[in-house]
Parts: sequence; structure tokens; C-alpha cells
Amino acid sequence: MGKNLIYFLLAIPSLIVIDIFSRFLFAKSWLSNIKLSNEVDPMNIFSTLISAFVAIWLGWYITRKLSAQRFEKEYIISDIKKIEEELFLIEKKLEVTKIDLQTVLELLSRFNLYIDRFSKTIDIFKVTSINATNLSSAYQKLYLKTTNTEGDQLNIDDSVKIEINTICSSILVETRQMIFTINKK
Repeated sequence: MGKNLIYFLLAIPSLIVIDIFSRFLFAKSWLSNIKLSNEVDPMNIFSTLISAFVAIWLGWYITRKLSAQRFEKEYIISDIKKIEEELFLIEKKLEVTKIDLQTVLELLSRFNLYIDRFSKTIDIFKVTSINATNLSSAYQKLYLKTTNTEGDQLNIDDSVKIEINTICSSILVETRQMIFTINKK
């Protein structure tokens, strides 16, 4: 109600200014030489109506289609970002020299859950330009590297840190490539 009142109050001065401006133009004989025809061509009315209808329909259709595509892209990209966030969390937790194997398994389980959700999202939206198998195989490499221990503790020395960081970097590169591919589509 308040917005309508504001629009109404703004419309009145605008119409007054337009009226004054048009009277000024007519007084200066810019518009005084105009002759209006009383003839109406039905074909012109018909073509104007058809053109307006087609323009409105195309605008509606294109806007709806583009917004649906953007929704799909944003949804997939948000899933990829969740995978990246979980990857950064794993890297941060594995910076220590010793970590409990149960903690590593929980981290990897959550990471695999995000990868599975992403795979299902790709299947739901029927996206063929990207594939989640590279993420799954990189996850398997990370799983093998972080669970290759004899006891309940994972000892992380410099060589293991380098290998884990290399695997995480390859996953990160893969996710960034997916985002690029989705946005290019």
C-alpha cells in the first residue's frame, strides 16, 4: 500500500512535467506542423499485436529458460564448493604428525558423502559435460594413503604429507576445472 502511494505521488509531478514540456514544444512550433491521419490500416494493428505477442512470449520463455539453467549451475557449483571446503578441512586436520585413525575415517567418510551427493546431483540434472569418477578415484587414492597404517594412529611424516597434499591438490584442480566447464556451458 505504501509503495503504491509513493508511486502515485511520483507519477503526478512526472505527468505535469511531461505536459508542460509538450506544451512548450507545441508553442515553439516543433509539434504544430504535425498532421494526424484519421485512417487506420487493420494490417498495421494486426502486425503490431502479433509482434507484441511474440516479443512478450520470447522474453518470458528465454527468461524462464535462462533462470532454470542458472539455478542448475549454481546448485552444482555449491556442491563442488562443499567438496572443496571439506578438502581444506581434511588438509588442515592432517597437518599434525599423529592423528587418530577414527578421526581420519570420519573426515574421509564425510568427504565421500559430499562426492556421492555431487554425483547424484549430476545424475539428476543430467549433466554430461562433467564426470565425478575422477573425484571418486582421487578419493580412493586419499583413502589408501591415509588408512595405510598398522595401529590406531596414523603417523604423518614429510613424505606422507607431500603425497596427501599432492592428492588434495589434484582434487582441487579437478573441482576448479568442473566449475570452469559448468560456467562455460
